[in-house]
Amino acid sequence: MASVPGENAGEDAVEAVLDRLTFDEKLTLIRGGPDPNGQATGYIAGIDRLDIPPLRLVDGPMGIRAGVSTAFPATIALGATWDVDLARRMGSALAREARGKGQDVLLGPGLNIIRVPTAGRNFEYVSEDPLLTGTLGVGYVQGVESEGVLATPKHYVANNQETKRSTIDVDVDDRTLRELYLEPFRRVEANAAPGAFMAAYNRVQGTHMTAHERLLSTVLEREWTFGGFTVSDWWATHDAAGALSAGLDVEMPGVNAIEWL
Repeated sequence: MASVPGENAGEDAVEAVLDRLTFDEKLTLIRGGPDPNGQATGYIAGIDRLDIPPLRLVDGPMGIRAGVSTAFPATIALGATWDVDLARRMGSALAREARGKGQDVLLGPGLNIIRVPTAGRNFEYVSEDPLLTGTLGVGYVQGVESEGVLATPKHYVANNQETKRSTIDVDVDDRTLRELYLEPFRRVEANAAPGAFMAAYNRVQGTHMTAHERLLSTVLEREWTFGGFTVSDWWATHDAAGALSAGLDVEMPGVNAIEWL
């Protein structure tokens, strides 16, 4: 089948820029750094000589954490409405405020299943049901990205408690993982194609999510054909080389370059 003229122009342009980047510049683009404006939750410096702008990532699912901003209702309250259009309108409003504050990426929505009753961040999530969570998540992401801001569904995956969240190993069989924990993320990717996903703190089946090749590369990238970038939760990367090999694209909040070698 003949290719359409210009079909690969975007990829070709990216490859051309990559060829011109130095090693240190490439490192700059895969890890966070300090925001000179002191507002962004995460900041990736641009490359001035190649006209690559900086990227600013900001919390959160219920309000923009950048100076004085609107406090939106808790996401669990959104879940109680079963209203996809309201989720879309909420995402759109959050994105407009993010854009107004010079932010490019919204770190939300939270799509973890409400599984542990005492989990400290249950209010940030939609519900205990994967279908409802995924369906409202689709509307939320569509709303965010309709305003020119990238959404970042989180925390991928099985981050369902705060106690020992950085060390806990979620020992779950594949069917439960697929049908309960992964399903909201799969549904959002299939129907809203978010620009990013955030890898969680916890381990799944023995491996930290930031270095989980099967879930980052095999499932998310190849099986679901995700075309955006993956970013770690803040300080969630334990093995930089392992994370890079597994398919993690960006480490937050950033480390010294030597740690990536």
